[in-house]
This record gives sequence, C-alpha cells and structure tokens, in this order.
Amino acid sequence: MTLPNIILFDDVLDQDLIETAYELGKERNTASYPFFNFSDGPDDEDPTFKVMRELAYDLWVNIVPEILKPEKYAGTELWHNNMYEGDGLHEHVDVDEKAEELSAPYWGGVMYLGPKEPMRGGSLHANVTSYKVNLGRERKPLIVPFKQNRVVLFQECLHWVGPVLQLANSDQPRIALACPLWEHPIDPFVRNGPHANEPHSNVRHWPEIKQ
Repeated sequence: MTLPNIILFDDVLDQDLIETAYELGKERNTASYPFFNFSDGPDDEDPTFKVMRELAYDLWVNIVPEILKPEKYAGTELWHNNMYEGDGLHEHVDVDEKAEELSAPYWGGVMYLGPKEPMRGGSLHANVTSYKVNLGRERKPLIVPFKQNRVVLFQECLHWVGPVLQLANSDQPRIALACPLWEHPIDPFVRNGPHANEPHSNVRHWPEIKQ
C-alpha cells in the first residue's frame, strides 16, 4: 500500500485527556520528555509525562497500527511548545541532534492540544517532499490550520509554523505535542534549560537547514 506523505485525523483522541494535557502543558511553557518504546510502563513520578505518553501510546498503538505498523519501530520522543501572539517556528526538519550524520524520524507526528477556541495564524506549513530528496523551499506548501484534537502525521520533510496572529485569550497559548516515530532509540535534545520558565523564551530553535 502506498501511503500519502501526510495524514490528518480529527477528534480521534480522548477529548478529556487532550484538555488535561493542555492544562498541564500551560504550566511548563515548553518541555521535553524521555524517549520511550511502546512497551515501557508509565512514569508515575511525572504526571505530565504520564498524560502525554498516554496520548502518544493511544495514537501509535491503538489508532494507526494498521496504517504504519509502528510495532516495528523503536519508539517516540515527546516535546511540546507553547506559542503566544507573535510566536512561530522557522523552517526545519526534525533530526536526531546528537547523531553524527543527518538522521530524521521515519514519521513526524504532532497533536494539537489547545486552545479549544479558534485562533488566527499558527498553522503548520509542510513541504511534503522528503528532506532526503529536496531541501529546497517549495513556495506552495501544504498548510494545516490549528484545531484542538487534530493529529498530523507526515513523512519527515521541511516544515514550519506560521506566526500566531491572534488568540481568543492571551493566556491560552497554542500548544502542540510532537511525537515523531523513530526507527532507532535516540537521546532527546535537552529542552529544559535554565531559562525554561521564562515567557516565550524557549520556543524551540532548530538547526538551520544548509541550502
């Protein structure tokens, strides 16, 4: 079966769990969590990771196995970023930042946790040509608007987040939980640095793409 380069699901994850993850995510601004495979037990010492992990497990094990067969992969890493008005994320590919050679996940994945209210801007832009074939910028990218409880899966490619233009409430940031699927275990990038609690300071800055 030939798969499309990008797959969208709406409202397939437990809504109560999505809203719980959103409220927990607001408390941490931006955070990363340990890499885990699908047989790992939950980390009871960190309730936020436990909830985020439950969402990722439900996605990869219960929702998409017939499509992607994730049991043949090593597992997933998780991180979320919180974006306020004016925030965005420049074009990048997701990579194993500690690998000597460029290494990307087999599938990229992101869950939109909230807010529930509509926003202007903050859409995902994806150049669905594989990064291994073309690192150039396509001027007509696929654009995926933000919607709570939307899941976007894509074969790893150049992608970015357009700026958040307007939120319904200034204290309700755009929060997305990334959950890429890896063929090998990785050591997640350290995103909980000394400035992790400073407002807006830790929207993730990725390695620049060399053209």
